[in-house]
Amino acid sequence: MPANSIGEKKYAGLIKLMTPMGIPRYYGFKSNYIVAKPSATISPTKMNVFYRGVDNPVAISASGKSDAQLQPAITAGSLTRSSEGGWIVKNIPNNANKVIIKVYADDPGGKKFMGEHEFRIKRLPDPIAKVPGTQSGKITKNGMLANAWLMCRMPESTDFEYPFKVTAFTMIVPSGGGYVNPEKSTNQMFTDKMKRLIKGAKRGDIIIFRDVKVQGPEGPRRIENINVEIK
Repeated sequence: MPANSIGEKKYAGLIKLMTPMGIPRYYGFKSNYIVAKPSATISPTKMNVFYRGVDNPVAISASGKSDAQLQPAITAGSLTRSSEGGWIVKNIPNNANKVIIKVYADDPGGKKFMGEHEFRIKRLPDPIAKVPGTQSGKITKNGMLANAWLMCRMPESTDFEYPFKVTAFTMIVPSGGGYVNPEKSTNQMFTDKMKRLIKGAKRGDIIIFRDVKVQGPEGPRRIENINVEIK
């Protein structure tokens, strides 16, 4: 019973069976079904947008179709099945500001279009620099020297993790009512001079970390300065 319009459809009929005595008996039946437009559900599982340079998990489904029947396509980047279930969007070009995922599915009449959805493309938010062990922007000298390196983490408002790494920074320590010459590190570790400056700091002194550079999925970037108070 091919469907040529949407909505509720009804059908009925009779089944004729012959008894052993050769007498026909009739059994009536009736039922109904719903014809709906083809539709697909495409939703990111961690965020409302796709980010460049990382794996973006996305869930894709279509009404009346199994996962094995789906054949989604993306207008930029790549879309592959995940070993954990679902799909992964990645390799989005740097010049793309939106992508469209179109979903097709195997059908007795051939490949059938099920729907599409547009997504915005953004870069990951900047991470926040932090000295390990710092609480509410404060740390002891011994605590800072025991964790003599600068790390970074994603903002709490971002439901996505990426291992950004600090590649360089400048540290400034107060001295004699002013500030000493800035000391630079070309990696995430404190230099020997930085450690000596920290040893000479007093309670209440503010140590400034600026020109913090990190390596992200799209390459290097500079993030915001931070201040750490010695307690």
